[in-house]
Amino acid sequence: MISYILRRFMLLISTMFVLTIVIFWIHVRLNPVGDAHLLPSYLSYTQSLLTLNFGKSLATGAPIIEEMKLYLPASLELLTITLLLSILIGIPLGISLAYFHRSFFDRSLVIIIQICRSMPVYWLCQLLIVMFCISIKIFPTYGNLNLLYDIENVTGFNTIDAFLSHDPNIIKDMLIHLCLPIFSLTILPLVEITMLSRSATLMVLQTNFIKAVFSRGVSLCYVARVHILRNIIPAIIPHLNILLTNLVSSIILVEVIFEWPGVGLWVTSSVTNADYPVLESIIFVLAATLLTINILTEIIITIFFPVKKRVNIKL
Repeated sequence: MISYILRRFMLLISTMFVLTIVIFWIHVRLNPVGDAHLLPSYLSYTQSLLTLNFGKSLATGAPIIEEMKLYLPASLELLTITLLLSILIGIPLGISLAYFHRSFFDRSLVIIIQICRSMPVYWLCQLLIVMFCISIKIFPTYGNLNLLYDIENVTGFNTIDAFLSHDPNIIKDMLIHLCLPIFSLTILPLVEITMLSRSATLMVLQTNFIKAVFSRGVSLCYVARVHILRNIIPAIIPHLNILLTNLVSSIILVEVIFEWPGVGLWVTSSVTNADYPVLESIIFVLAATLLTINILTEIIITIFFPVKKRVNIKL
């Protein structure tokens, strides 16, 4: 176990080393240095990245780390809420579909899920804007809060700060602005987690001990909570890495379309203004974060869910 964990950390360190080389190569292409100064420049640049000293933005002149503190919480809000909704809805829905396997309920929802899988997130966003913002005019088309409201920046997270304001109008406006971006982002991870849960539950339901439990007249809710859930989690967790990576790319698109003041909008404005230090910093932070999460997820799976307990599933 210890040797496996050490190998994972060595893999993380080596991958981060390659990442710093790639980002430094981009930096050198934009800011050429002499061959004699290449190694000292790389060491100095890498030290700046690891200490989060990203320098200043070419467009605004402000420290990049300070700008990141302004934009990153808005993206983390979307990411956290989307993942929570996808897991809290997708797992119970997948268990229900497996229990009613080959019923009208199961077949109908599977067809709907396959349709949702084929929807590009940018197309879904445009469709929602046309339907609910332009035609019906229920939801706003941009931003995370009406410009008429001004809330105190306590935590940096707009959702939490809105609730801390104790103003029902601000809370209502914040929730209205959240609806369409969250709905657009939740569709894909929700259907993926639902299908993963369905496939894993179908395998668990075929085991003798689950059949014995149902033969005693125990309800589905009890069986799902006590027996099924803990047996399908090891099959779902390994796929969260891919879902998380796809979700990050989707968040960037959604933020641009809805003008959500997050990393996606920051990236777009940096590309438009040719603000290369900001782009290099964003690439490093996102890549390093995803790499770390992937490695930690593998370690957690190995520690808490040994290989013999894992369930290999196919969609």
